Amino acid sequence: MVLMEVNGVFSNNPQSSYPQVVLKEAEGNSYLHIIIGRFEAAAISMAHSNQQPERPISYDLACQILSGVDACVARIDITDLHEGTYYAEIHLVDEEGAIHVLDARPSDAIALALRFDAPIYAAAEVL
Repeated sequence: MVLMEVNGVFSNNPQSSYPQVVLKEAEGNSYLHIIIGRFEAAAISMAHSNQQPERPISYDLACQILSGVDACVARIDITDLHEGTYYAEIHLVDEEGAIHVLDARPSDAIALALRFDAPIYAAAEVL
């Protein structure tokens, strides 16, 4: 797995009317462009720039729920690209230290990772 950083969210992609999140290899020059929905783009952009919405959005609520039961996002992994669709996993750690791996869309996983300051990884094969 390769450590990645959110480079930004961009909506001026001439190939698609949808925004994309761009991940950059933390210690390298590889980039990963993932087309995402507008709501997810806003959620990632707000977390990336440390902006707070007036009212909590779904990702903020998810963070409150996880924190309320003493769980957190430990890391996310972008694991696969199959027929143009990226796949991701969210690694949660509960209050007893047990790790729970959840299947997720990369955009949802990234939005949560940013809120928990959790590392984002991508499989080398995906890059």
